[in-house]
Amino acid sequence: MAPGRLATLLSTRGVRWALGGLVVFVVVETLLALAGEKLYVVSVASLIVLVTVGGWAIGHYRSVFDISLRKLTAMTQIGRIGDTDEWVTKWDRTLFRPFAVWPTTFILFVGLLWFSTLLALGPVFDRTWINWAVVAFFVPTVLVGAWGSFIAIGVVWAIRQTANRDFEAPFSVARNPVIGDMERGWRTAGFFILAVYLLLLTAFLTGPHELDRSLTAWLIVFVLFPIAWFVAGSHQLHRMLFVLKRRNLDHAEMDVRKLDETKQRDPSEVTLQEFNAALDIQAKVQAMPEWPSVPGGIAGFVFAAAPLVIQISLVYTGIADSL
Repeated sequence: MAPGRLATLLSTRGVRWALGGLVVFVVVETLLALAGEKLYVVSVASLIVLVTVGGWAIGHYRSVFDISLRKLTAMTQIGRIGDTDEWVTKWDRTLFRPFAVWPTTFILFVGLLWFSTLLALGPVFDRTWINWAVVAFFVPTVLVGAWGSFIAIGVVWAIRQTANRDFEAPFSVARNPVIGDMERGWRTAGFFILAVYLLLLTAFLTGPHELDRSLTAWLIVFVLFPIAWFVAGSHQLHRMLFVLKRRNLDHAEMDVRKLDETKQRDPSEVTLQEFNAALDIQAKVQAMPEWPSVPGGIAGFVFAAAPLVIQISLVYTGIADSL
């Protein structure tokens, strides 16, 4: 591989996060081995993968969010009066800028709860300095996890606030591409949330405390997150699809009425063809969906329900084993 191409590859955000995670994994496992402690390879690897993938995703979805919100804003009153840049910048600063008030507050709150959990679980290793190193190890985990959760909640709110500002799209008989892109993005993010849950579950199951009650409580909270994401996303997409259909249907019905009046005055072949074409468009608009696509909806539901099914299975297995 040419040096220039290798430098370009190593400069990409995903590769930098992956290499950083690999370095941290090697350092952590080496320190544990030198100290004669148990390595917990799978648990450590799961947490590091969670942090690296989550850190990459925050940067990736920031650009996706900016592009999507800009397109959505252009379909509202905000875009028509030329305030698109200000609106997008406002939400970008609110959700993605470090040390902004709300994400910082949320991260500190979640961090306090998590470190309280660590203290309640008690020390794992024989050496005190390693136990404190474990606490430090969880700092980026909490940072990425809490910030990512805050961003997910904020994205839903930003889209809702934007779409409520006199949402309208150019007349079309097909699914609007902006809505289609949002639907695919919502489904992809749902899959990502499922992957994060599986990584967290693996880290807990293979860690020193396994599924302690306090750790199970964290998992239960996280189980509710993808379900809330699915419900909120489906409802918001439905609201936008419904509004677009009603606006397009109003335009189509208006065209039909005008051409009907024209046909009454001028029943020529050309006028009749235009009237029939308008009726055809009206029928197609009537058939426009008001809910996300069925395959996408099913996939989203599977992603949302999978953590709940897994968690219920774990609880049932634990009850059965205790009998």
